Amino acid sequence: MKNIRNIKKVVVIAFMAAVMYALTACGTTTIDLNKYIEIESAGYDSYRTVKYEFDDEAFIKDYGDKIKITTKDKELLDYIGAGENTNPYSLLRWKCVGYRMDKLSGISNGDTLTLHWNCNDELAQDAFNCQLKYKDIEYTVSNLKDVEKFDPFEHVEVSFQGISPDGTVTVTPEYDVKEMQYIKITTDKDSGLREGDTITLKATLQGEETEFVESFGCFPSVSEKEYTVKGLATYVTSVKDIPQDVNENMRKQGEDIFRSYVASDWSEKVLMKGVSCVGNYFLTRKDGMRADYNNYIYYVYKVSAETGDSAFDFYYFVSYTDILLLPDGTCTVDFSSYGTPGGWRDGMGFRKDGYYFEGAEKLESMFNKCVVRKIDQYEYEDTVVE
Repeated sequence: MKNIRNIKKVVVIAFMAAVMYALTACGTTTIDLNKYIEIESAGYDSYRTVKYEFDDEAFIKDYGDKIKITTKDKELLDYIGAGENTNPYSLLRWKCVGYRMDKLSGISNGDTLTLHWNCNDELAQDAFNCQLKYKDIEYTVSNLKDVEKFDPFEHVEVSFQGISPDGTVTVTPEYDVKEMQYIKITTDKDSGLREGDTITLKATLQGEETEFVESFGCFPSVSEKEYTVKGLATYVTSVKDIPQDVNENMRKQGEDIFRSYVASDWSEKVLMKGVSCVGNYFLTRKDGMRADYNNYIYYVYKVSAETGDSAFDFYYFVSYTDILLLPDGTCTVDFSSYGTPGGWRDGMGFRKDGYYFEGAEKLESMFNKCVVRKIDQYEYEDTVVE
């Protein structure tokens, strides 16, 4: 009798377990998430992320009426944001289903990507009585278009102006080329340029690389380019740079200027017995120094004179400033602008036998006046030989 009772008790327990299983497992909705992921290769090689998305429209069609909020737990309901007008599908979709691609940029044909799921299985079961089925998806990239390269500096005009070492550069992009409207061109130096210097232009894309490639199907092949400064006029920095004919013209004009001074200013009782050029002082401005002129050249003349009381020698000069070499090699001098010992630039003179003479009695005085007092601003060459 006792055994029969025990058997009945076991049967009842088994029946209750079966009922519980029917009320739980049999009511669970199983969802295969992999069916709803769409992955597509599109765009340009190395510049496009692969498109991937969840097909919500197909998911709603298959499960819109099947997904229900099954929990009565207030805390869980608050967590998922359930309310009177909430859509169970939307709550399940955004609270329980997550995914990401392991690489989103710099993708090329042949790359293998993996979509990883990040789902809340426990919440889906407890709140919606749903079982999520999924596995990571591998995808091989293909069909991306090749990206053409173009040199943005082929569409940039660079010109140099001014006089070395104070030249400037003008950079003019060709904005009628549509690609150039999205590229900014800058230079590391635009003034204070010397003939032979090097400047660097930089091309910077304005906006996203991917958007640029998708718009034009190309991408800049280089971002920087060096240019050598050329075509500037230059201030002469050595007397050796002055062509022989120009040097001779300045020397000869200097002698003419002196003779004119003698004719107009000397007394008839003073005789000029001879004049000859004994060389020159050439001064060029030191780098970084501010000065009125970029170079000077002083032609120094030894003069022999007689007053009735004595015969003597003294020194006279004629100077020119800012002597230029043009890009074609031509040397230019402003012959109408010159200095003399009686001028405002380097005025000097002395008295002899009651007469006043422009110039210096000693060559040392001439050198001090013309060169030494400017030595803080200028380098110099001295070719004077008596």
